[in-house]
Amino acid sequence: EAEFNARGLSRKALQAEIQAAQAEVAAALAGLDAARLETPFPEPIRGHQLDTRTVLVHLITHLSFHLGQLDYHRRAATGDRASAEPGGFAQLLAP
Repeated sequence: EAEFNARGLSRKALQAEIQAAQAEVAAALAGLDAARLETPFPEPIRGHQLDTRTVLVHLITHLSFHLGQLDYHRRAATGDRASAEPGGFAQLLAP
């Protein structure tokens, strides 16, 4: 709930929240056994029981949607027409 109700965060505080989220996701994915992807996700999503792989794909696409929204907002607010490229191939290929 705090995530969706937070208001007035400083840039530094927001960056700290993003870094903490990145660390949590990296740790969770590093500890995820491949067999677990086929098991039911622990929480039903809108009344449906889905496998963990499907939920992770949904989360990735949902995040991408919001990153696109942020990039459009950034472009409109700053006048900078260049893409932020939040999900480019370089990031996928990085070690």
